[in-house]
Amino acid sequence: AQGQVPDEFDMFTADADGEGFWSLFVDLFSGDVITVKVTSGGATSEQSDCFELGGNAQPGPDFEVNSTSDHDDGSCDVFDEVFDCTLIEAINAANGDFGPSTIEFNELSPGDVISLESSLPLITDDLVVDATALNAGSCDPAINLDGFDGGAGLEVDTGGDGLVTLRGLALVNFAGPGLTLNSGSGLVECSSFGVDSFGTAGGNDQGIRVMGDDITVQSSELAYNLNSGIVVTSEAALRTGQIGGTGPGEGNSIHDNGAFGISIIDNADIVVQRNSMFGNGFGGLDINVPAFPPPTIDFTDGGDADGSVSGLAPFASFDIEIHVDSSC
Repeated sequence: AQGQVPDEFDMFTADADGEGFWSLFVDLFSGDVITVKVTSGGATSEQSDCFELGGNAQPGPDFEVNSTSDHDDGSCDVFDEVFDCTLIEAINAANGDFGPSTIEFNELSPGDVISLESSLPLITDDLVVDATALNAGSCDPAINLDGFDGGAGLEVDTGGDGLVTLRGLALVNFAGPGLTLNSGSGLVECSSFGVDSFGTAGGNDQGIRVMGDDITVQSSELAYNLNSGIVVTSEAALRTGQIGGTGPGEGNSIHDNGAFGISIIDNADIVVQRNSMFGNGFGGLDINVPAFPPPTIDFTDGGDADGSVSGLAPFASFDIEIHVDSSC
């Protein structure tokens, strides 16, 4: 505003025609208001009209993260020399879009790190966050979200009908879970929690914590987290979901976590299929549920498309043995 101490100033010399050109570098954000005035030989120009800065906001419902910064100027913009769209801004824009949205990272590069010294916004609406296009569609994490030992990672609270999908992300070094599902449903594919896209360990407190309605985790790695890789807890309502699967590559690698690989607590009906679990501090699978409903723990053999155990007579009793064998 007129009369304020200038944020930036410099000196320049006019040319023979009395004209001058200059460049100043100022940290500007969408919504900032700037004015300019010139002083020469004791005379001062009129202060210019106020000019409000504004970027070219992405309209949605598809939003493109084009910066690895973690600032928030209130707008998810098309990239230019001044404006951009960070992951924080993209999530806020998707929450405000009032319908299913998509966040992608096609203007970044595989292996880029988004360093998050600020907390990520709560995800409150249907959303797909997908970085797999950076790896030509292969099922590998492409973008790293690094919490630098602070705060929680992604947190979802969409309500009972909401669905959030994560693909191609590596979440590391968060003081809380890499992903917390408070309500709604979650689908996690081709992602990692506790290890980055380069294979470097960076444990979160937990990999994934599920308190929402339904969770599916497939084709992902959960490793080196300080506590458990996946925790499913309900306290009251039934939680359902699937960890792993019978399709090619749908199993997860869940290893070297400080507590359990998978911990299922309270009311849960979870199908656990074809996961590789090893090196976890307290064991691969922890089940602590009431008598009803029991969890569905499906130790699938390779010969049955339906995931059943073959060769059993009706009502036969049988034993389950778990063998650890690297060649199996």
